[in-house]
Amino acid sequence: MNERNGNRELGKVANIFVGKEDHGIFTCSISIEFNGGGSQGFGGLRLNEDKLGKSFVKDLCETFGVKKLDDLKDKECYALRCWDGFNDRIEGLESVNTGKRFIISNWRRKMGFESLSPLEEKRNSLKTDIEYAKQRIERCKKELRTLEKNYTDWEKE
Repeated sequence: MNERNGNRELGKVANIFVGKEDHGIFTCSISIEFNGGGSQGFGGLRLNEDKLGKSFVKDLCETFGVKKLDDLKDKECYALRCWDGFNDRIEGLESVNTGKRFIISNWRRKMGFESLSPLEEKRNSLKTDIEYAKQRIERCKKELRTLEKNYTDWEKE
């Protein structure tokens, strides 16, 4: 049975990656396998090998009460999402054992980044999508007006 309650879904840490991904970007990604099936990644932020990477790993370890990142494997946790849509981004992890939470937007602010809240990010993204859709509609209307003029009917040629 999938233990999903709204925006909070029970799972366990399946895989951990820390290092340079295939584009040469240093990152930390945690794969969560959910009790009802399926999996999803958490993290995947562009970090560096110094301050950001070390802080990210340290704070994750503290959240789960472990000494090193590899000790997170098989730990139960809740994936915390801001919305309950299928595969919406995981904003944080909550350790079942410690009850502590690691929230990405909080971590970004702690590290001194100006960080929009997930609500503000989503709002901006939707506004951008709407603007793009309006532009696409105009391009389609223009193409529709000239469709017949630009058409070559090879059956009649």
